Amino acid sequence: MTIKLPDIFQNGMVLQHGKQIKVWGKVNPSQQVNIRLTDVDEIETQADRQGNFVAYIPPQKPACGLELAVSTGNDRYVVSNVSIGEVWLLAGQSNMNLLLRYDHDYHNNPEKVLSNIPLGISFYEVPKMKVDSYTDPHFDDRGQWQSLNRENAEQFSAVGFYFAIELAKQLKKIPIGLIWMAYDGTAASSWTSEKALSRSQLLKKIYIDGYKKIVDNRPDGEYQQYLQTVEEQNRNPESGPFWDNVLTGNISHEDLCDAYKNKHYLFVDYVMGPQSENRPHGLFDTMASKIVGYTIKGMLWYQGESDDIHAEVYDTLLTTMINDWRNRWGYVFQFLRCKLHHSIIGLVLSTAHISRIFVQNNSL
Repeated sequence: MTIKLPDIFQNGMVLQHGKQIKVWGKVNPSQQVNIRLTDVDEIETQADRQGNFVAYIPPQKPACGLELAVSTGNDRYVVSNVSIGEVWLLAGQSNMNLLLRYDHDYHNNPEKVLSNIPLGISFYEVPKMKVDSYTDPHFDDRGQWQSLNRENAEQFSAVGFYFAIELAKQLKKIPIGLIWMAYDGTAASSWTSEKALSRSQLLKKIYIDGYKKIVDNRPDGEYQQYLQTVEEQNRNPESGPFWDNVLTGNISHEDLCDAYKNKHYLFVDYVMGPQSENRPHGLFDTMASKIVGYTIKGMLWYQGESDDIHAEVYDTLLTTMINDWRNRWGYVFQFLRCKLHHSIIGLVLSTAHISRIFVQNNSL
């Protein structure tokens, strides 16, 4: 077996400064593994009987242009152009997933917005997966570390973009790494592990048992018909331009409501099921689990609207998710949450102000 590291360990990656850096992966069972970061003493560890290994690099100071090498007796895996800096996780639903191209400030004056990008900001987008990529041969499950620049900024999270700009002002020349993990229209229960949901009788009854009841009582063939309908809707040539206009504010709330009544084929009616991004612990299994343990400074969370159906338990659910993630990371990282107080359907968001609030509440 060749050395296998998590997908996020790629050229151009940013590692967190000032904390132990976790490195993990898979090799042959019980094989010795040597790990070396430029100018750091080599670390030796041994894989378990399943071939899994974990090691920790001592806390490092900010740096650039490093090399991370993982080797066994016959193989060597090298990650180049590694930086040590400040790493933040950006997670949530469509609010965090809203692209810069739809942001109010960018929409009005893109040249002004793009002129403020400093050097040293990189991002990695966790691939959006409803089902595990290993069961879907058509899915490309590799993300990629990219340097934030004028060419790719408009396809990046608007909140993440402005947060990075504000963060860079405070951190000066320290590299910044952003892990972008968001999925439109998703509930917090999808981002929470099965074990965490099951430990609470209340959450288990609402989400785990509730989902099972829906699936078990559904007539044969109904879900397959729904998936076929969604596929047909996604192929509709009107769909892309329509939603672009919604997000850029060119369609009023009244016109959006009118379209829902008279052009309902442009809207996907949500149905819970095995390929739903909102099934309990679904996105934890297919997305969050891929990066759990990657050393971070903190997390920005921008989500909540999709939990309105069970709003009375949202505090319990979110607290459960936060504690579960912190336990899995092995330390208490900062958790910054943005909360909406009004409907944003059909509105263009100005995310620069939101991101400034994030940074102001961050004890750097």
